[in-house]
Amino acid sequence: MSNQNNHYLSSDWHLDRRCFDRKTVLLLIDGMRQDMVFSSDRQSAAKMRFLDSARRGKSRIAGVRGSYSTVVKVQSPTVTLPRIKCLTTGRVPGFLDVLWNFFASELATDSIVRRWHSANFSVQFYGDDTWTRMFPGSFAMAQGLPSFFATDFYEVDKNVTENLREALSATSSWDVLILHYLGLDHIGHIEGPNSRLVPDKLAEMDAVVESIVTALSSQPVDWLLAVTSDHGMSDLGGHGGASPAETRTPLVLLSSVQLSSSLDPSIELPELEQTDMANLLTSWTGVQPPRASLGLLHPSLGGLACGGFSNSLLSNNNWLDLLELEAELNSKSAKQPGDLPANSGHLSSSDINSRVY
Repeated sequence: MSNQNNHYLSSDWHLDRRCFDRKTVLLLIDGMRQDMVFSSDRQSAAKMRFLDSARRGKSRIAGVRGSYSTVVKVQSPTVTLPRIKCLTTGRVPGFLDVLWNFFASELATDSIVRRWHSANFSVQFYGDDTWTRMFPGSFAMAQGLPSFFATDFYEVDKNVTENLREALSATSSWDVLILHYLGLDHIGHIEGPNSRLVPDKLAEMDAVVESIVTALSSQPVDWLLAVTSDHGMSDLGGHGGASPAETRTPLVLLSSVQLSSSLDPSIELPELEQTDMANLLTSWTGVQPPRASLGLLHPSLGGLACGGFSNSLLSNNNWLDLLELEAELNSKSAKQPGDLPANSGHLSSSDINSRVY
């Protein structure tokens, strides 16, 4: 980490150097619904056979020692830019972000990408170019791919996978790897979630998961793979609304370390908010969550934290930041559209209290 004073790391925060030895992979499969992963239908489970076995603690790869599966609740609007913004900042975007979805520009709000960059983590990104437009200059290596060619079911994903292969062959060159696959979402837009192309696409994504786990398990470092989506997919194949199919996405965590007290998939684990993802990922890497994040790290994931994450931060992470910003946000409008909670003009005490376990 740089010796220079860092605006985004508080003076009493000490990043454990061991956190740099951890590998983090965030795999976003755009448009993936929860029933594409968690369905009780055996035919559905067969689409992602490796992921299904691994999340149940039955991976044939010995390096998988921890798994955690749950549903992530996504707020509307269920379109990509607001969802990336929520996932990376821990804030709830507003409906004005829908307009910005087509014209993504640099994100001024504090985020997990900014935290990692400030802590000198080497971050690589491949996939939806919304990320490269929102976080210019933040990635050690990146290839942003256009997301609006809905008839492209395969080529955009092949490009991501080619970059993934290179990254997995040189794991010492990165600390965090972010992948955003688009093909499933494109199939949904054109043919819907019941398309005959969906099972093969899910099998393709399953092979991606297996390749990541295989490569990381061969390394003498701790690692975490988070498989999730930015939003779901309606029964007609689109997204943007508030139906359960659009606002419930799967989250599967696979790791070299024990993450929770039980691997038993029959035990119902608490649903998470998408705002919690920022805190989950920063706690694993040992850096502070983004300023004013409403997210939390649930106690059931206490085994995930690295370095300076104290027990108090596990339960009410940015409490002081939130109280400090309440007056600021109540007195003036946000600098960027969508910085405030979607259903109010200010950050209220009830907004804060509702997010404390």
